[in-house]
Amino acid sequence: MRARRWKWATLRICAVVVLLSGIAALILHRTDVSQGPVASAPPSPPTARFLTDDQLLALFPGTPVGLAKVGDREVLVFPRPEDEQKFVGKF
Repeated sequence: MRARRWKWATLRICAVVVLLSGIAALILHRTDVSQGPVASAPPSPPTARFLTDDQLLALFPGTPVGLAKVGDREVLVFPRPEDEQKFVGKF
């Protein structure tokens, strides 16, 4: 009889420890989730940035390049075809 009571007492203690551990894990998990991970924040939309003519031409150091007006828009002009392939060919 004593062994049986000891067995049930041990089982109850283990059940309480497991239950308290589970509650603590849930509380800690909810605390982490409420703060939210930084990496899952939606990316901000890219902002439009306009360059001046000088800033645009400065993007091609050591390369002869110019701006020409064609109709109602301006286009980059590369005197050397290999430069045009190098820079414009990517797009």
